[in-house]
Amino acid sequence: VAALATIGDHSFMVIGDQPSYRISGDYVGKRPPNPGPQDYEYAVRMMDAAERWELPIVFFTDTLGALPTMAAERRGQSRAIAQCIKRAASHPYPTVAVITGAMGSGGGLATTPFGRHTVMFDSALGFVSEPRSTATILYNVANPSVEQVAMTLETMKASADDLRAQGLVDTVLEDGDHPRATAGALRAAVVEGYNEQHGLSPRRLRQKADDRLRPRTLGKLSSGD
Repeated sequence: VAALATIGDHSFMVIGDQPSYRISGDYVGKRPPNPGPQDYEYAVRMMDAAERWELPIVFFTDTLGALPTMAAERRGQSRAIAQCIKRAASHPYPTVAVITGAMGSGGGLATTPFGRHTVMFDSALGFVSEPRSTATILYNVANPSVEQVAMTLETMKASADDLRAQGLVDTVLEDGDHPRATAGALRAAVVEGYNEQHGLSPRRLRQKADDRLRPRTLGKLSSGD
C-alpha cells in the first residue's frame, strides 16, 4: 500500500506491506503479508511518482517474504523484486526504511533499502529464510520444537541489535506498551533520517549507501563467506 503523508512542513511518499489481522475474543493476531509480483510492480510505480513529485520516501517492512507459489514465479516475481530493490536504492531523494515486524528474504529487501537510514523496532527480526522453515531444514524435522526454532534464530543473528552491530540498522526503537509514545519515537527517528540526507545530491545519496555497504560485501567475499 502507498499514500502521501506529511511530518511538519515535509511531505513524504509512504510505501509499506499491509498485514492482515484476525480477532479472536480479546486476542488480535497478525499475519504478515506475502507480496506478489503485482505488489512489487505497484511499489515501483509509486517510487516513480515520488521521483516526479520530488518526494522523499518512507518504507515500512513487515513480511516473511514474497508470495511462495509457482504461479507468482511464472508471473516474473524474481524480476519484479529485483526491479523494486534497484528502484528503491536509486531514488534521488532521501529514503528512510522502517522494519516494524519481519524483514524476510528478497521480498523484505525490496521495501528495505539499506545504506541510507534504517530504523528497526526491538521486537522485529530480519532474516534470509523464515526461522521455522530454516529450523525444519537444519534439524531435518517437519515440525521443529520451540527450542530448535529459538536456537536457529540465535544462530541467524536476526535481531535488531544483531543487525545494528553489523552496521545495517541506524536506530533501534522500543516497541513499547504505549502506542502514542512509540509513534512519537518513530516520528523523531524518521525526521532524523530525513535530516541526515536532506540537501544531498542524487549522486551523493547513492555514494553514501555504496560507501557504507561495499566494505561489508568485500569483507565477506575476502573471508570466503
